[in-house]
Amino acid sequence: MSADGASRPRRASRLRVCLPADLLAEVDRYRKSKGESRREVVRRALEQLIDARLEADSVREYVEAYRRMPESPEEVTLATPSAEELAALARENPWE
Repeated sequence: MSADGASRPRRASRLRVCLPADLLAEVDRYRKSKGESRREVVRRALEQLIDARLEADSVREYVEAYRRMPESPEEVTLATPSAEELAALARENPWE
């Protein structure tokens, strides 16, 4: 599943990749410890790489939008009591 929650299509295409021997040995050690195939480990690693990039892009876009239009002093004033109340609740009931 991608960062935006959408499932990737399951139609498969072949990909032939050459890897350095030490990287392949590390992949094999990992997959054996998890009981997975090379194919599954590589597929999942690529999905995680793409998802991380999409997430980073989303965060970058959010930060850029915030910099263009940060909250006003009035919004900060209105939000402060709620934030203080939430902090007090968190101190009283730690998330353990």
